[in-house]
Amino acid sequence: MMKSLRGCFCTILLIAVSNVYSSNVLAQYSFRHLTTRDGLIQGSVYHFLEDNRGYMWMSTQAGLNRFDGREFASYVHDDLNASSISKGEVRGIAQAPNGDIWVGTEVGLSRFVAKTNRFENHYLKTKKGKAIYSQHLAFYADDSTVWYLNDRQGIVRMNYHSGKQTILFADANFSYQFKTQIIHFDPVGQIIWLIQPTGILKLNNRRRNISFYFTGKTNGVLDTKLIVYGIFSKDNKTIWLSTDKGLVELKNEAYTLHPVEINKADDIVFSITMTNGHLWLSTSKRGILVYDPVKKVVIQNITNDPLNENSLAVNLVSTLYTDSKGVVWANAEPRSVDLVFTDSLTISKYDDHVTNPQGFNKASIRGITQNAGGDLWVGTSGAGIRKITKRGIEKPFDVYNGFPQASVRNMLTDSSGNIWISTVAGLVVIPKDESALKTVHFTGPDPAKSNFVRGVLQVGKDHFLILTMGGMFRLRNGVTTLLSGSKEAYTGSVYYDLKRGELFVGRSERDLRCYHFDGEHLTYLYDALPGHSILNMTSETDRAGKAVLWVATDNGLIKFDPEKRKILKSFSTRDGLPDPVVYAVIADNAGGIWMSTNKGLARLDSKEEFQRIRHTEGIEFNSFASLKARDGSIYFGSVAGLFRVMPGALAKASSRALAVTGIFVNDSLYHPFSDFAEINGLALPANQNNITFQLAALDYLSDIPAIYEYRRIELNEKGNWAKYGPSSLINFQNLPAGDYHYEFRALDANGFYTDSKAVYFFIKSPFWRTWWFITLLFLAGAGLLYLLVRLYVNRQQAIQKELTGRIISAQESERFRLAMDIHDDVSNTLAAAKNYLHNYKKNDPQLYQKDIDLSKELIQKATEDLRNITHDLMPVEFEKYSLPDVVEKRVEEWNNEGEIMFTYIFAGTYTQLNVNSELMIYRIVTEIVQNIRKHSKASAAIIQVIYQDQELILSIEDNGIGFGKKQTSRIHSQGIGLKNLNTRAEYLKADLQFSSDQGGVLVHLIVPYAGNRPDSRYFG
Repeated sequence: MMKSLRGCFCTILLIAVSNVYSSNVLAQYSFRHLTTRDGLIQGSVYHFLEDNRGYMWMSTQAGLNRFDGREFASYVHDDLNASSISKGEVRGIAQAPNGDIWVGTEVGLSRFVAKTNRFENHYLKTKKGKAIYSQHLAFYADDSTVWYLNDRQGIVRMNYHSGKQTILFADANFSYQFKTQIIHFDPVGQIIWLIQPTGILKLNNRRRNISFYFTGKTNGVLDTKLIVYGIFSKDNKTIWLSTDKGLVELKNEAYTLHPVEINKADDIVFSITMTNGHLWLSTSKRGILVYDPVKKVVIQNITNDPLNENSLAVNLVSTLYTDSKGVVWANAEPRSVDLVFTDSLTISKYDDHVTNPQGFNKASIRGITQNAGGDLWVGTSGAGIRKITKRGIEKPFDVYNGFPQASVRNMLTDSSGNIWISTVAGLVVIPKDESALKTVHFTGPDPAKSNFVRGVLQVGKDHFLILTMGGMFRLRNGVTTLLSGSKEAYTGSVYYDLKRGELFVGRSERDLRCYHFDGEHLTYLYDALPGHSILNMTSETDRAGKAVLWVATDNGLIKFDPEKRKILKSFSTRDGLPDPVVYAVIADNAGGIWMSTNKGLARLDSKEEFQRIRHTEGIEFNSFASLKARDGSIYFGSVAGLFRVMPGALAKASSRALAVTGIFVNDSLYHPFSDFAEINGLALPANQNNITFQLAALDYLSDIPAIYEYRRIELNEKGNWAKYGPSSLINFQNLPAGDYHYEFRALDANGFYTDSKAVYFFIKSPFWRTWWFITLLFLAGAGLLYLLVRLYVNRQQAIQKELTGRIISAQESERFRLAMDIHDDVSNTLAAAKNYLHNYKKNDPQLYQKDIDLSKELIQKATEDLRNITHDLMPVEFEKYSLPDVVEKRVEEWNNEGEIMFTYIFAGTYTQLNVNSELMIYRIVTEIVQNIRKHSKASAAIIQVIYQDQELILSIEDNGIGFGKKQTSRIHSQGIGLKNLNTRAEYLKADLQFSSDQGGVLVHLIVPYAGNRPDSRYFG
């Protein structure tokens, strides 16, 4: 029975063909069914087209479909959308070289513009420009014209650039009906063949010549009357017609009738196609007929089997089309579109059929071999032996005809054509002539183990080595001899290097043992791969010409160098193996290594990269159930049936096309239908930097999604491929501005890669990163910097000017104060003394001795006042003395005058400031003390100089009367020398604070060291 595995796993269809057609033929086909559940608009598909990008287009009665192997794109008429396809059934499909698709419909002609994903509709119009609905069928398009049939104009050619129409033949008698292949066009010779109600016409457009065939009239080229249903030509030389009389071959103005044996009255042949030199004929009741035109015989009848999912959906097939890979697309109307292809195009599987008693009956496959005639012999676990021949699966040996009720463990065909079958109960030999079976038993200490045969190796004529669970035996000319210890348990895997005389055998759950064997004696050499069960071995010559042993084990695949006796490389699940248990390993003819595992098949390519065969994922295979046939086909046995791989054909048939079906920018559709060439050079704004590519691996043979991969190319350096998974949407988020060059590829279900496709695009820099903006920004910045510098310089000049003005003002204020001090103190004192002396001059000096004494005191006081004033004006030598020392000395002088008692406090570690700064602080001290002495009426005051880490604190406090309201207001105006104090504080960048109550005044000055140190270049 042929059935689907995992949806659409491709299996082998074994169809026994009636002797009416042929005999001794094994037909092997697989099917994939596409229905409306998959996205097909409607089940009646009358026209197919494979476009130049690899997409399949299908016309239906309700619209147009495009298929990419996974998804259908549907195009149907929408009355509210002028860019949708014209309404009605789609008739005929043609493609222009630029990728645009032309179709006819019931009302007009529609052009699908690939670059815009929109349709342009063309209608027949009246002289006034009003559209006239008429039936159209498009059949050819080139770079400037489209050719079509029209039920009002006949055969028409239109230049779609200018809109000019040329009627080639108005009386073409075109009326669309249930005939799918009504026209054939030879674009090179510009010859049109068109079915007529009776016969066909031939239009030679170059010669402007029209001929009729098979009309039954004397004016025709051939007078025989035929009703023609379909027309086909592969080479434009031979025309094939399906008619009411049978299949007609028309060539060189002569015809041949091929008597296809069907009921011509009922089984109408609608459509014809050709693949592998055979004609495929679609019929109304008999499915598909495969016809050999050379032998003139139907070699196959492909039909629906109600009990087999892997068959035609129905027997009414209206249309056939062969694509570039030889897949036949059939419209099993109205059920589905059926893809029909040979097992060489995919990995196929022989399976049971409920109606075939000779089938495997779900038996586990345990051994495979091929006889001299090419027949396959397949051993099972407890269900006997099957033979696959050109007649199908046969069941020649089981318990009912002499085969023991024992599980097969291995199979071998010897040089004489005999088949050796290892079983758990001894060795069974089937002679070449398939006569009576022969059973061989072995004698050992443990008979059960000795007869548990795991493998057979022929080392000479009638000379065999038998591997058992109870040792290795020699069987020569019917005589058995135990060669190894009876406790040696062998897995059955064996390889003999005849040139080196080295025999490699696997020991169960132990290792790989190597013997030297000269045909007579067995000598131990060495053991390798400890801890491994050796399940299979095969030898391959590498690129350097050295023999390499590929070893399948229960712990991965091992590449072993038998000459150097070392492991070259070990492969595990981390490297891509489906499972660590590898049952069989076989080298194909193209350098690939195929293997069966506990969870499916895999292939190791020439770059030693694993490709899992995703058709078989999860299927458990069996040890020793493998074979490389003489035609290069590879067979693997599993618990679920027999699998066949044809590596060469499979590689050619695997999808090489990779298409981009859409581009999304910032999650919005940017371009719906394109190819990679159209994307290249795409430039996007900076804010459109989230890009998604929607890809399609155009694989039509499987519904298992492809695995997509990508890599970035930078400076001609190609990175590693990154797997994106089965999603066809590859997304790049938040790409910065720059050039991007990516490559994409896809891995199909058979483990082969599509051709890689490259795409490059550019994301523009944001305007603030463009050269002109940067230049403008630089100029603006330079201008702004210049402006700021000018403003700063002007401000500093203004501050300096203001400061200079304040200093001058302070100097003038100081002079005014000094003048007032001299006027108020010294001048008044001297004036008083003068008055006393004046009185002394006029009168008796003895009477005014007291006045003289007062005058002396006043003169002494004036002298002291002048000394104080001059002392304040004298510069202080701060380069010799520190500020605390100068203040302390001055305090002592004030205390000696005896008016107010000053207390001096010094704290911290002295930090030297520049001379100007220390002088300015000193002036502040003397200014404040002067005010205390003149205005505070205090009896005591405290002066504190405190040096901290980052600043100097000056604190002066008295116990005087404080500031009254009037005096407090003067603090904020011009009174009491405050303006001078503020000016000096600003010079020092200091913080000057006053606080006062009825108990005195506190002045607090905080001078930062920054800007006031000796090394400061700028002061104030």
